Order: sequence, then C-alpha cells, then structure tokens
Amino acid sequence: MKNKPYIKIAGIPKIPIEYPTSQGTAIITTHYTHTAQGREVYRCQIAGKDTLIAADTRPDLVDMVAANKADYEARFEGRYPGIYDLVSAINAESAQYEAVHRMMDDEHNDGVNPPRNNHALTVLDQAQKKYPIAGAYLSILRYADADPASDIGFNRRCWGNDALAAIEAGADVIAQLDIIRAKEAMYVSPIN
Repeated sequence: MKNKPYIKIAGIPKIPIEYPTSQGTAIITTHYTHTAQGREVYRCQIAGKDTLIAADTRPDLVDMVAANKADYEARFEGRYPGIYDLVSAINAESAQYEAVHRMMDDEHNDGVNPPRNNHALTVLDQAQKKYPIAGAYLSILRYADADPASDIGFNRRCWGNDALAAIEAGADVIAQLDIIRAKEAMYVSPIN
C-alpha cells in the first residue's frame, strides 16, 4: 500500500510528548504542524499556557513527534487489525462505483469501454470477513458521524460517541457495535 488512507483515529489514547525548553517543559498533544508567520510550528502548552514552538529550528523535536506518531499508528493498527486494508478496499469499491457512473454519464462511452477494476466489491466483501474488528470500528465511526438533524440521527451519533469512549476505556469493539445495534433496533433497521 503506497499511501495510508485517512481514518479518524479514536479509541487509542494519545501519549503526550514532553519537550524541555528554556521556559519549562512543553506538552505537545498533536502530530501536525501549523503555519505561523511563515514558519512551521507545533502548538503546545508550557506551564498551562498555550504557546507555539518552531519546528524548523528543532530537528530533535520533529524526530520525537514523528516517532510518537508512528507509535500511535502502530497501536491503532494493532488494536484494529487490517484497518488500512479494509479502508483501501472501501476506497477501491467507491472508485469503481464512480468510474461506472462516469462511463454511463458519457454519451460517447455507454458501456463501450467499461472500467477495468470490476472485482472491487468482491475484495471489499473478503476484507470485511477477514477483518471483523476493523469493520466493527468503521461501523461505529459511521454511527458517531451520523447527521444529528433527526431524532434517530442524534441518537446514532450519541451511541457512536459513547461506544468510542467505551472503546478508549478498553471495551470490546464488536460488543460495543452489538450494543448500538440493539439500541437501534428499537427505532429503525440498523446501518450495515
């Protein structure tokens, strides 16, 4: 896999980075830099106050943040085995779906030159069976991102966020998804 697809990482507690400075120990909780006055900076806290630390003058800090991020992602993939493979399969199936619709929208190519990758849905089905924990985690994320405009959407979002909090506290992912689906069965048919 060339690039890891973006996934909201939840359920894995972050370990803050402590970096000594002349003003005190800086606590950094994010792996991403921001731009301030044309420089790459990390947001942090020193003695309880929010401040910025320049990344370009501290290569050791950049290395510490990169190592912390790699450890965080390794713990994430260890907690949800196959998560990146499953998301890659989902992305391939989505790209296949879009390619078929682009082909059908093109009046000069109505089925003459179909998209090449026509087995993406089979790969997705196999990946979901192979990685049930990762599939359950992605389902919980979908619940947590539900549209709160309706009553059921609001409830789904609350149940998803409660499940993510329970997972971060150490609860079983598949059991949390079963709890959500049991609650949802009282309202409507569940999200697949």
